[in-house]
Amino acid sequence: MKDTDSEEEIREAFRVFDKDGNGYISVDELRNVMTSLGEKLTDEEVNQMIREADTDG
Repeated sequence: MKDTDSEEEIREAFRVFDKDGNGYISVDELRNVMTSLGEKLTDEEVNQMIREADTDG
């Protein structure tokens, strides 16, 4: 039961990041969410986060 809860939490978090609902998190979407959380990131930092998370290129 706990795995299902965790999966749903992850899906909900993804939906928060994926503002346009296209199934992908763009650099701009990531930057906007991080900024709203108080994180000021450079373009390179955001791009690095995307590269590290993007498993299929």
